[in-house]
Amino acid sequence: MKHLIIFLFIIFSVLLICHNLDSEYNLAMLKGPYLGQKPPGIIPEIFAPGILCTGHSEIKAVFTPDGKELFYQLWGAPFPVIVTMKEKNGRWTQPKIAFFSGQVIEGYNISPDGKQMFVVSKRPFDGKGKPLEKSRVWISEKSDMEWGKLKVLKASIRGYPTIAANGNLYLATGDMWVSEYVNGEYTEMKKLGNAINTKEFWEEDPFV
Repeated sequence: MKHLIIFLFIIFSVLLICHNLDSEYNLAMLKGPYLGQKPPGIIPEIFAPGILCTGHSEIKAVFTPDGKELFYQLWGAPFPVIVTMKEKNGRWTQPKIAFFSGQVIEGYNISPDGKQMFVVSKRPFDGKGKPLEKSRVWISEKSDMEWGKLKVLKASIRGYPTIAANGNLYLATGDMWVSEYVNGEYTEMKKLGNAINTKEFWEEDPFV
């Protein structure tokens, strides 16, 4: 019963966002990459006010490299939900719950070639039951424009993932770690050296 209430709450929240968007904007009028917004400049600005930034707590926006698919996190009780929008036939769709949204999502990102989604989560291995005690890194492969089922990797460090052009996966949990992409497989995480990590400071949120 508790899980049903949580699920209904999430659905209600996303539907409320869709209603608010329709009330203020016609999503069918949004055209082009990055929700049809002007290209970013050197001065920070609120992105897509009233569309993506609605007064709710929206964070961790990630676009696919072609700018035609968006994932972002909507923060709220009892846990955040991941929302996605997509450009189809030149028009942007309404927000909906992302395929990987679920319990205790800590971070997610997309590879530079747009073919892989990396998710750091305590989600159960079978997708049911209680969250895991430790976070795991999961990967989804994109084929025929659709994301595949999440598969767990050997890497088990929490944090926000970023992926280099050579496929190497970087994560941080006070120190920076890397899982190298070798012969189509990811190796166990290993800590980067003293050029990056320090004893005095907290290293977090890598970006390549």
